[in-house]
Amino acid sequence: MQQLASLTIASLALLASGAAYASDMTTSLNASVSVLPKCQTLSATAIAFAAYAPDGQADGMGSSTINVNCTRGTLAVISLSGGGSNNTAARKLSGPGNNTDQLAYQLYSDSNYATVWNDSSNTVQVTGEGLLTASTKTVYASIPAQQDVNPDNYADSVVVTVSY
Repeated sequence: MQQLASLTIASLALLASGAAYASDMTTSLNASVSVLPKCQTLSATAIAFAAYAPDGQADGMGSSTINVNCTRGTLAVISLSGGGSNNTAARKLSGPGNNTDQLAYQLYSDSNYATVWNDSSNTVQVTGEGLLTASTKTVYASIPAQQDVNPDNYADSVVVTVSY
């Protein structure tokens, strides 16, 4: 009985001190993730021109702001459609209803009104600053002076596209 008690005490002591293993094996557990480029939250403010006088000597000027949120470092290209005219070289503001008059206007990517912003060769690039920070670009707009049209409210809708 004394031998059994000694064996039990020895077994408990061995368990309490940790088991003795014949050998150890190890491996690595690797973790990885791919962050995909992403753009979201595209918005644009409306262009509000001042009242246009057909006999005016100066072009009507306006602007809009385009905001897009893209993952940091993502290169995004912003293009603008031709609007209702389907022609980026000859955009038109159209009168409502039976008014068939149109006002020529143009959208530019620079404050010198020199580079027409279109949907092919003259697009604008932005580099994402993060999904929580908007990249902002200004659209500069101009209505050439001395277009003889009926008094009315003229409008157009241009599609803004972001490709990344």
